[in-house]
Amino acid sequence: MRLIFELLGEDIKLAKAEVFSLFQDYKILFDLGTILGLKVSKDLCSKEDLRLLAMTHCVSEILGESDSIKEDIIESVKKISIEKRPLFVRCRKVKESKLRSGEVERAVGEIFYQKGFKIDLREPEIEIRIIICGERAFIARKICDCDKKILRKNPLEMPFFYPGVLNPKLARVLVNLCGLKKGERLLDPMCGSGGILIEGASRGLEVFGVDARERMVEGALKNLRSSAFKGYNLMVGDSRNLCFKDRSMDGIVVDMPYGQSSPIIGKSARELYYRSMEEIFRIFKKRCVVVAREDLSEIAEIIGFRSIERYEQRVHRSLTRKILVLS
Repeated sequence: MRLIFELLGEDIKLAKAEVFSLFQDYKILFDLGTILGLKVSKDLCSKEDLRLLAMTHCVSEILGESDSIKEDIIESVKKISIEKRPLFVRCRKVKESKLRSGEVERAVGEIFYQKGFKIDLREPEIEIRIIICGERAFIARKICDCDKKILRKNPLEMPFFYPGVLNPKLARVLVNLCGLKKGERLLDPMCGSGGILIEGASRGLEVFGVDARERMVEGALKNLRSSAFKGYNLMVGDSRNLCFKDRSMDGIVVDMPYGQSSPIIGKSARELYYRSMEEIFRIFKKRCVVVAREDLSEIAEIIGFRSIERYEQRVHRSLTRKILVLS
């Protein structure tokens, strides 16, 4: 199955990593900045998983491709065979092209009309997307929009708010990077107000949250209850001495405290990071995603992790988050 991902432009590297995390096996067909083409197994492609991508606009199945010449696009469309259901055509130019979007939409729509399709602009059952990338054009059938409405609401609107909370989009990206499947177990050993847990629960994961501050655990519980998700477990505890058995969590996502709105517990930040990472290493099975103010890759390697990828996200002039994906 050939898929085309139309990525958001705010952080291309992180957006691609989020897409790759969905698939254990894939082949990159093309990488054109905000347009990414992958070949994946149809059996491993879940529409629900695709919808939950936080940094992708929409996902479509590639039906054909051609040079970005109107006549070539039309010839490619003529070869496409799909079930006859009401459809409409949308053309998007990602890179500079002399072609006019409206002209391409009308020409392609006319071909489908001649094939016996009903063109329905109000309630179409199929959306055909013509994506023009410079000299190439891709004809695709949209599978889904990545629904930003299902991201949890603004943290300020939640029953419990605490400064420094991750924004919902980044929390979802971090959970997606962990690459877990529905029903698997996710731990956040410094859960704060529960943002990561909420995004994990939205994916159907069984989530576990620990925080050293009772007030934060109570607040996270309120937020989870208000989100109407099930399968969550919270407790007061120390991330340096967790009560879970070895290899008992499929994945772990943690946003380490920065020492500003979130206090450093222990002798120092480095001691907290090191001992917490030791516990994370003991407990996890598959993959961990660790966010901190500083690069913890050296600590991770000493403990025994294998670093998969490193990312950075600039928050403001004095704070750049360092994101590690570890196994």
